[in-house]
Amino acid sequence: MQQAEREEGSGKSPVACDRDMGCLKGREELPLCQVEKPIADLLFVTATPLPSCRHMRFFGNGAYCTCPVRKELHRRHGL
Repeated sequence: MQQAEREEGSGKSPVACDRDMGCLKGREELPLCQVEKPIADLLFVTATPLPSCRHMRFFGNGAYCTCPVRKELHRRHGL
């Protein structure tokens, strides 16, 4: 069994997240960043305020998300 499947069954997140995936769980203090523009494998995002997140990277005046779960949500569901 793959690591992600084992962790999914155990209730543990397969992605290292300091915030316990709070943005995906709808916590008020951690809003889900809105995708501004997907470019190649990068999701340029906007959030007010931008969260302090281990997956957030800054580029010029913008930010992009490197979270594999967030990328997959956008790829599959356009979220």
